[in-house]
Amino acid sequence: DFDTASTLLDRAAVAFADAQHQLDSPWSKAGKVVPVVAQNRATTLRIVDSAAEVTVRAQIAAAQIDPDQLRIVDGAVDLAAVDALAGPVDDLQAAIVELQTTLNAPVSGWVPNPVTERIASVQDDVDRYRTSVDNMALAVHAAPGLLGAEQPRRYFIAFGQPAESRSVGGFIGNYAVLTMDRGTISLSEFGRSDDLRLAAPVDGMAIDMPDDFFDRYGAFNFRSAKNGLVEPIAWKNIGISPDVPTMTSLVQQMWAATYDTEIDGLIYIDPYTVQELLTFTGPQTVEGYDQTIDSTNAADFILREQYLLFPQELRVDLLEVLAKQTIESLLGGAMPGPLHAAKDLGPFVGEHRLAMFTDQPDEQQMFDAVGLSGRFPLSAGHADFGITFNNAAPNKLDAYLQHRVTTASRFDDDLGIDVVDLTIELTNTAPAEGLTEYIAGNSSGLPLGTNVLYLSTYTPIGVVGGTQDGEPIGLETDRELGVVAAATYIDIPPGASTTIVVTFEASGPEPAGGWRVFVAPTAQRDP
Repeated sequence: DFDTASTLLDRAAVAFADAQHQLDSPWSKAGKVVPVVAQNRATTLRIVDSAAEVTVRAQIAAAQIDPDQLRIVDGAVDLAAVDALAGPVDDLQAAIVELQTTLNAPVSGWVPNPVTERIASVQDDVDRYRTSVDNMALAVHAAPGLLGAEQPRRYFIAFGQPAESRSVGGFIGNYAVLTMDRGTISLSEFGRSDDLRLAAPVDGMAIDMPDDFFDRYGAFNFRSAKNGLVEPIAWKNIGISPDVPTMTSLVQQMWAATYDTEIDGLIYIDPYTVQELLTFTGPQTVEGYDQTIDSTNAADFILREQYLLFPQELRVDLLEVLAKQTIESLLGGAMPGPLHAAKDLGPFVGEHRLAMFTDQPDEQQMFDAVGLSGRFPLSAGHADFGITFNNAAPNKLDAYLQHRVTTASRFDDDLGIDVVDLTIELTNTAPAEGLTEYIAGNSSGLPLGTNVLYLSTYTPIGVVGGTQDGEPIGLETDRELGVVAAATYIDIPPGASTTIVVTFEASGPEPAGGWRVFVAPTAQRDP
């Protein structure tokens, strides 16, 4: 909030100038020879002098930073405005570093606790500011490359559909390609996963992925029994990994094998993110649907209503038009400035419903810093346990799936070790009748409305065992992304509930705030 920041910096400059004046006054200088007083005066003067200088430099930098200059106008971002931000942001970053150095300098033992506690409090504040400024600097320096300043960049937009779950969140039914060329942004391609499948080489695609990827997902069309290549139909499973960087590498290689051109990065968007974007664009209308689609009903329309109202061909066309119109409206000027957008979209980034990743290390550093990279939290050390869902029917019943997750620590007398029970309560709210075969059917010969899930749980340590409704179940155990994955298939009849408990060896004592569990984004959202 640069307007408020400028006001506060003005006040701070006045306050520090007054403090410097008082510390330089004759009565204050006399304290230089008084024990205890001298040490307190020296500490205060050192901090005030540094803070006064930093404040002035921050004032100058803040006055030169106008994030609204980075808005998309007529499909373009002004690269000159981006470049102009680098100097002021770097100056602000250097000033903050100097203030940190001053605050972290050793303090005399004569300085009393109330003063040292106040300094520690300010240190905490400045550390938070440093993180924000560092992130800003990373973004400003990465932005020209992302925007195609030196060469055109192409980004694959994956529209996730959690009504048919995948580990990353949802099945990728639609995709687009966003091209950025010297700041000009355009939607260069739009299509469906079937288009990708039909365009792929019939004999398959050769890709280079870690062994643990093929160990876990080779059977999902990523390793043909005939020739070991990725089958064309694997385009429908590109969200099979919960890790967006892994998905990015997968898409880049499969795209190159399909079209012999390059993709520079990936953007993942789910229905709830699309719904939030409509707060910027306003309501959208699509031919064939007599209601407007807006920021109150878009997610429900995408997840459920479209399947109830329209035949498949019309439904796919409606989604394509909605996505195109939304993106084109954003590029046309509906997208707010970056600070406004970041505040509104931040929750969706935190939930992994919006993510972006590229193959450039400096851009990866920036995406990681702001949480936009979509890295699997366990591999990044940000969670203790993980849960992902993959629809194994296939159908669209995950729009009717509800879940509740809890953890409990205990000592296992039989094993003689501390364990953690990860309990997953699943409820299939789908009706037994009234849904079409497309929505509620399955390839397992089970009754209509049965939810068939491939459920995976993750932990850095070992798996002890698992139960379903109190009865032991078998778990497939592999390693993925540096952690242990335990998976099982689960059938849930319409209107039924089931409880899965997976028991893990505890990695240590339970943290004060409880165990951290990451649940991949689903059709259920409880913000």
